[in-house]
Amino acid sequence: MSHESPPRPPEDIIENGKKFSPLSGLRAPSELCRDVVNADHSILHASLIDANGKVIVQEFKKGGTAFQPPKGIENRYGHWIRMMQGMSKEVDMIFGRTELITIIHQGFGLNAIPLGDEVGALAFVTERSANLEYIATRIRRAIGV
Repeated sequence: MSHESPPRPPEDIIENGKKFSPLSGLRAPSELCRDVVNADHSILHASLIDANGKVIVQEFKKGGTAFQPPKGIENRYGHWIRMMQGMSKEVDMIFGRTELITIIHQGFGLNAIPLGDEVGALAFVTERSANLEYIATRIRRAIGV
């Protein structure tokens, strides 16, 4: 009989003790964000946002990217994603499930794939010229939503 200490919970267990989402069975959220950033050359940043709008984990593309968010943006970023999810739910009955929320800025695209009310969203920043439909389809297939 071994007297080993119990294993530490993964970094991706959120405060209430529940796993972030059904996605965590596939890979850790930090690994998922890393995979998203590496999925396409035009993806500059990825983050998982919980149901309260809090950024749980984020990953930036390594190398010479021009994307550097202002300090403290994470708090506003998550709330923007949650607000947009709430608004999109109202038209889901008319047009079907929202698969991608996008806002294009002068130099970048801010995107989110809703993961459900209890889960949150996968958000990612792209170059303005990114093929968003292609990228979003690849990401949705990879995470099973």
